[in-house]
Amino acid sequence: MTSVQSLRLRLTAYVLGVVLVAFAVFFLYEALVVGRAFEREARRHGEALAAALAEALEGRTPAEAEALLPRLAAAAGVRIALEGAGGRPLAVFGAPSDEGALSFRRPVVLAGPAGAPVTLVVTEAAGRRDDLFSGPWGPGLLGGMVLLGLLSLFVYRVATEVTRPVTQVAEVARLISDEHYGVTVDVRGYGEIAELTAAINAMSRSLALQMKRIRDDEKRFGDILMNMTSGVVLLDARGRVVFVNRAAEGLLHLAHRPTVGRHHVEAFRHFELSELVERVLETKAAARRELQLYFPEERVLDAHLVPLFDDDGRLDALLLVVHDITDIRRLERIRSEFVMNASHELKTPVTSIQGFAETLLDGALESPEAARRFVEIIYNESERLKRLIQDILDLSRIEQRRLPLDFRPVRVKALVDDVLLTVQKEAEKKRIALSADVDPALQIESDYDRLKQIMLNLVVNAIQYTPEDGRAVVRAVDEGATVVLSVEDNGIGIPRRDLDRIFERFYRVDKARSRHSGGTGLGLSIVRHLVELLGGMIWVESTEGVGSTFFVRLPKVRDAEETPPPRDEGGGPRGDDGRRPPAAGGGTLRTDPDG
Repeated sequence: MTSVQSLRLRLTAYVLGVVLVAFAVFFLYEALVVGRAFEREARRHGEALAAALAEALEGRTPAEAEALLPRLAAAAGVRIALEGAGGRPLAVFGAPSDEGALSFRRPVVLAGPAGAPVTLVVTEAAGRRDDLFSGPWGPGLLGGMVLLGLLSLFVYRVATEVTRPVTQVAEVARLISDEHYGVTVDVRGYGEIAELTAAINAMSRSLALQMKRIRDDEKRFGDILMNMTSGVVLLDARGRVVFVNRAAEGLLHLAHRPTVGRHHVEAFRHFELSELVERVLETKAAARRELQLYFPEERVLDAHLVPLFDDDGRLDALLLVVHDITDIRRLERIRSEFVMNASHELKTPVTSIQGFAETLLDGALESPEAARRFVEIIYNESERLKRLIQDILDLSRIEQRRLPLDFRPVRVKALVDDVLLTVQKEAEKKRIALSADVDPALQIESDYDRLKQIMLNLVVNAIQYTPEDGRAVVRAVDEGATVVLSVEDNGIGIPRRDLDRIFERFYRVDKARSRHSGGTGLGLSIVRHLVELLGGMIWVESTEGVGSTFFVRLPKVRDAEETPPPRDEGGGPRGDDGRRPPAAGGGTLRTDPDG
C-alpha cells in the first residue's frame, strides 16, 4: 500500500469515525430520553387499562369474572390474574409474564354471598414493551445504516478527489528523485492544491533546465580535459587516482592497465612521480619536477602537482598536470649543438686566415711565392667561410618557409641531364661514370630550381664519397601519384650507426675528409628541408663499403594545402622544361655539396 493510498484510507476513516460518533451520540440520546418517555407512556397506559378492567369487574360474580377475563386478556394482549388475601393466586388469564414486564394492581370487590375483596393484577408483556420501545426509532436505525453506507461511499469519493493531486505530486517527486527531470503534474484545481502543483511543476522545470546546464558544462569540461595535449590526473586525499585524460594515459603509458581507483604507486609505477605525490600529500604545497621516462620510449616530462582544499581547509584532492617537453629539450640540445658546431666551423677558417695573415705580416710578404700561396689559402678559407655563412642563412630561410617557390610542370629527364652536365667535369677528374635512367615523358609539378638543388647536392655527394673509377646512377620511378627519384653510388657507404643522423646539421661521417673537400656539413640538412618544403620525403639506404642510395619521393601534382608556396616576387618566366633563368645578382640558393 502506497503512502497516498494510506492517506486516502485514513481520511475516509477519520470522516466515518466522526459520523459514527455522531450516530452513537444520537442513539444514546434516543435510548435515554425517548426510552424513558416510552416507559412513562407504557405505565400510564397500563394504569389506565388496569383501572378500566377493575371497573369492568366491579360487582360481578366470580363466575362472570372468570367468563369475562379471558376475553379481556386476549383483547388487550395482557396477563390478568386475581389474587386473594395474602397474595394467594385465584385465577390467571392470558400469556405468562416475561421477565421485566410491568404489573399494575387494582382492588376489586366481586359480588357474592361473602362479597370478599380480590386484587386484579394486570401485567403488560415484555414484547409489548419492546415493540413499543423500538417502534418509533427502529426504522430510523435501518435508515441510518443505509445513510452511513452512502455517506461512506461519498466520503471515499471525496477523499479520492482530494488525494489525486497528492498522488500525482508524489509520483512526480519520485520521478524527480530518480533523475527524470522535466515531468509535470497535470491537475486542474483551486486553492492550496493548485498552488502545490504549480510549485512542483515550476521546480521540475527549473531542475530540468539546471541539470541540462550542468550536464552540458560537464560534457564541455570533460571534452576539454580529454582532448587537452597536456596530461591531467586527479587524485583523492589518499593518493588514489580518480580521473585520467587521454593525454596522461599516453604520456605516462597508463592506457594498457587500469588506473582509476588504484593507488598512485600501483597506477604510475614511477618512483620519482610517486615520490612527488607523497611529498605534496605531506607538505600540502604545490611542487614541480622534471621526469625522465625511458620505457617504452625516452621522454622528458614536466610534472606540476597542486593540492586542492575544501571549504573547511582540509586537503580534498591533488591535481597533476604533465607536459611533454621532449621536443623542447631536444631542440635546446640541437640549438646548443648547432651553436657549438657553427662556432667550431667558423673558428677553423678564421684561425687559418688569422694565422696566414700573421705569417705575411711577419715577413712572408718579401717572398712572392710564399706570399701568393698564403694569399690563396686566405682566399680559399674566406670563400669557405662565405659558403658556411650563406648555408646557415639559406637553411634559416628554408626552415621559416620564407623561400619563394614557383610550382610549374618540370620534365624530370631535362632536369637530371642538366644536373649531370653541371657535375660532369668534377666526375671526370675521378673517372666516375655518370648515368641516368629516366623516362623522357615523365613530368612532375614542382619548383625547378629547388628540385635541381636537391639532385645536385645528392649527385655531388655521390661523386665525393665514391672512389676513382666508380659510378653514380640517377633514376626516376613513376608510382602513379608520386615520383621517386634516387641517386645510387658504389662508394664508401655509411655506417649503420650514422644513418639516423646523416641529415642533421654539421653532422659528418668522415669529418677530416669533409673539411678537406670544402663541405660545410649543411648540405644534406638543406636537402631534407627542401624536400619537405616541396611536400615530399627523403631517406637513405646504405651498406658500409658497398655504396649508398638516397631516395626522394615527391607528389606528382602539388597539394596546395600541404605546401603553400610563398610568393616569388623576383622570379621571371620559365621555359617549356620548367627552367627559370637566374635573376641579376643571384636569386637562387647556392649549390653546395655536403661533405
